[in-house]
Amino acid sequence: MKHKLKVVSVAVMLVVWVLVLSSCSSRRSSSSSTGGTQTQQYTLTVAVNPLGAGNVSLDPAGGTYTAGTVVTLTATANPGYVFSSWGGDLSGSQNPTAITMNSNKVVIANFTQSGGGGGGGGGGTTYTLTVNVSPTGAGTVSLNPAGGTYPAGTTVTLTATANSGYTFSSWSGDVTGTSNPTTVVMNANKTVTAIFTTSGGGTGGGGGGGGADLAKYNFETSAQGWQAQTWIDSQAITAVARDTSKAKNGSASLKCTVNLQGGDETKLPNTKGEAWVDMQNNPPTGVTVPVDLSNKTVSVWVWLPAEAAGDPSRPNGIQIFFKDANWRNRYSSWHNIGNPPYGLATDTWVQITVNTATEQWAYDEAGFDMTRVRAVGVKIGAGGGSTATFNGFIWIDSFDWQ
Repeated sequence: MKHKLKVVSVAVMLVVWVLVLSSCSSRRSSSSSTGGTQTQQYTLTVAVNPLGAGNVSLDPAGGTYTAGTVVTLTATANPGYVFSSWGGDLSGSQNPTAITMNSNKVVIANFTQSGGGGGGGGGGTTYTLTVNVSPTGAGTVSLNPAGGTYPAGTTVTLTATANSGYTFSSWSGDVTGTSNPTTVVMNANKTVTAIFTTSGGGTGGGGGGGGADLAKYNFETSAQGWQAQTWIDSQAITAVARDTSKAKNGSASLKCTVNLQGGDETKLPNTKGEAWVDMQNNPPTGVTVPVDLSNKTVSVWVWLPAEAAGDPSRPNGIQIFFKDANWRNRYSSWHNIGNPPYGLATDTWVQITVNTATEQWAYDEAGFDMTRVRAVGVKIGAGGGSTATFNGFIWIDSFDWQ
């Protein structure tokens, strides 16, 4: 099994540096050996600022290159924007431009709105905000300004209101965290889900989580076959066990013991870790494995202590992954830990969701078959460039798909 990750992400310099974790914690960029010779490989991570303002093409394409490769980057603005400059490991405004891959690199393509940056207008460009409620009928979300379609750059305030029998829990999608009201800047089409729990549903103390846990993997009576990964480069999760001290739903969750060490590849096997289940040998009740997870919404609740974020400027991250019947891999987009709304809230239950039909996969191994999934799991990784360590626990609960 090979763990790779490519991330194309966000907006401001702080968040961009977080992207380095894709080259450090989810992609081997050390060396490969063939016939006795070693070839150094490096990763080029590209971000667009602001998100949705344009795109960057690479020549040669790919994102991973042999040492010494010269890569040409061409920035193309979307309607309502113009390319302005490069940042990160490139500078200046020449476009196209080139970079030599003599180390892992992060490049930012900066765009401004047509006729000048900031504010609203966007040269006539508009974006759509789609809002969902989970579970259906649990509550409502009001928008200010109302409407759902906005000029580029508009800041929209979202307010979640629970219906009788429910309480607001958290946001997911293009907004994360638990702040209510919260805001989103419309620099791209966005989708936000307001998550509610039944009244009395806990945020983790004392076991009780507000009613029966009907998820496929709920850890109510056992660890259900979940285990700590022992693959050579993914051993930061050292043990897993059913635990009744915290539960999002029902009376138990899965407690994961973590020894995460930031740093370069010399810190293997502890720069990342995985908790996973081979469903072929441990299927949920009523599920035939391999299972068809195409066009499904896959979710898991996680409890992450504040110290799990590591270095705030280069935070650790977490993601969901899948393995098909031939052990090929597919990893979801990366979720930074801490610093909402740019990362997951800590010291509370937060939900990670993956729509397998629309997810922008961080790593998608050639030939992966989502209709024949054999294993699923949760991965935690050290922030790129961070030397911070985290020795403690994280909890997961209610791994499900609908």
